[in-house]
Amino acid sequence: MKKPHLIIDVALCQGCNNCFLACKDEHAGNDWPGYSRPQSSHGECWIQVPCHERGQYPIIDVAYRPTLCTHCADAPCVARSDGAISKRPDGIVLIDPEKAAGREDLVEACPYGMIAWSEESHAPQKCTLCAHLLDNGWTKPRCVQSCGPGALSFVWETDHEFAKRAEAEGVDTLHPGSPERTAVCYKNLPRYHSCFIAGSVAVERDGIVDCASGRAATLKKAAADAGDFNGNGAAHEEIVRTILTDAFGDFKFDGLEPGSGEYLVEIVSNGHGPARLAVKLGTSVSLGTIMVGGER
Repeated sequence: MKKPHLIIDVALCQGCNNCFLACKDEHAGNDWPGYSRPQSSHGECWIQVPCHERGQYPIIDVAYRPTLCTHCADAPCVARSDGAISKRPDGIVLIDPEKAAGREDLVEACPYGMIAWSEESHAPQKCTLCAHLLDNGWTKPRCVQSCGPGALSFVWETDHEFAKRAEAEGVDTLHPGSPERTAVCYKNLPRYHSCFIAGSVAVERDGIVDCASGRAATLKKAAADAGDFNGNGAAHEEIVRTILTDAFGDFKFDGLEPGSGEYLVEIVSNGHGPARLAVKLGTSVSLGTIMVGGER
């Protein structure tokens, strides 16, 4: 059977919170029997949009990650709910409004904090993926409908089809479980939690400083137990990747693990030895402007 899948592209999200507002518009004050009780106007939140700032001046970026119930492949809340929470054949996880009434303990059934307690409805509640709309012919939930930048998309595919899409497009899950069995998945997820090493390359010719575009920038890693790039032992250099500077002389090595240790950045310097900068990566690093030699 074809199942619904919400895909969130972290690289496209601009933090506008339209998804949050659409969810409120659809559920606050509205009772959807069999699916959910009215969402509280204040305090109860089914979708959050946290932001993460990376880097230092002059290279800083911010990533947003819309976060909601992922309708997990093996939803731990189902096993802890004594029948009050169930996973439908199409993969949507729902809290039964009648069986869950008054059960504030079910808030703790989700280890990821995605079940909220509604003081107004006196019930535990969470994202339903707008199942009441999907079951009545809608092709997408309200949050997807409201997303201007296109960061949220919605597809109906079989497990096999979605598994192929996930592999081809780098679709991943926020929590353990295969993408094809998880209703809410992500693209470019490392954009939120990973680190980068970035900088700008410039060249001086005849007293004029200009952007050094098209220069090869190589990132190398010090192998474990092989010293570092600061003279403390002989570091064994492993090439991580090589990229070219853009038209402004900028480069960015993204997707690096926080606190992953010693790196070396080498920039091609025409007619000279390469510029070499040692970096100990804790969080994202901006190297500023790197001057290299020009043509001889």
